Amino acid sequence: MSRIVVFVALLGSLSIACGGAGSFSGSVRGNELDVRDAVFYVSEFGAPGFGGSGVALVMSDQTNACTRLKENHLAPNGTMLSVGLGVSGGGTSITPLLTNGDYRLFTLLDLLNPPPAGTRLMISSFEKLDAGCVTTLGSQGVVTAGNVTVDSFKSGSGGHVTGNFTLSFGVDEGEGTFSADFCDFDPSDSLPAQTCT
Repeated sequence: MSRIVVFVALLGSLSIACGGAGSFSGSVRGNELDVRDAVFYVSEFGAPGFGGSGVALVMSDQTNACTRLKENHLAPNGTMLSVGLGVSGGGTSITPLLTNGDYRLFTLLDLLNPPPAGTRLMISSFEKLDAGCVTTLGSQGVVTAGNVTVDSFKSGSGGHVTGNFTLSFGVDEGEGTFSADFCDFDPSDSLPAQTCT
């Protein structure tokens, strides 16, 4: 579980919404999300024991996410929902070749009994930054149950993904929609020094 927490926390802290939008109804530990932008890019899936890449979707209360991602530019008091989506390639491999349909939560049981090829998996985290751009929720923002539905998906330049979700964060819940544009951000690139403005 620790690698999942680290992945979604990093994804959230780096990702402060190039286009698209969506909605988020509900709150997590008293924090709401007014979605102003949404983007997605290809990244390591981040689930322990699974190899390969998935799609990282970010919904944020900030604009110009693609530029912010590339510049490592965070926003004080920013709020975001980060979702990792992937399709099992068989065994413990994962691919970013999303198909339309429902994505269930990845659990550690998937390591003991790897899902068949084509299984749709997701991990997710809700994050709130403080005035110094430090994450405040940690494991309290990690999704514990829920479902994400992808209605349409096209990757690469001009790509777009749409869908909806219902997620539980322990005692808190959130639901909504997403309509996100592709961002040519590569998290493996060397990033500039982090800024918080």
